Amino acid sequence: LDEKKAEKKLVRWNEILLAATKQCNRNTLVELEPVTSLKDLSNFKSECNLVAYEKESDASKHMAHYLKDDPQSITVCIGPEGGFEESEIQILNDFGYDNCSLGKNILRAETAACYVLSAIEYQNHVEG
Repeated sequence: LDEKKAEKKLVRWNEILLAATKQCNRNTLVELEPVTSLKDLSNFKSECNLVAYEKESDASKHMAHYLKDDPQSITVCIGPEGGFEESEIQILNDFGYDNCSLGKNILRAETAACYVLSAIEYQNHVEG
């Protein structure tokens, strides 16, 4: 039953993604795929690979720093409620993901996703 629910959610999320892509006049669509373990994330790497880590205090690791290089593709991992555990951060670092800060505030996962997308959009307009 849980597998069927998960598959239905994935289908629905892909429908939402397709509608949003059309609304934004985008020609490329990345289909969502389930991630069942951190090891799966090694398959989803981009030019810039980041993990939002609330314990990252180095100012040079703010997400804006990485966006200044104007990467053509970005993968950002956002943790669950309570954040990633240090062992999970280490696994992602080993896969080539860099820690980044989203600022001093602790954000909910869905808010963090909106923040990331807004930062990318802002950087595209500043550079573009």
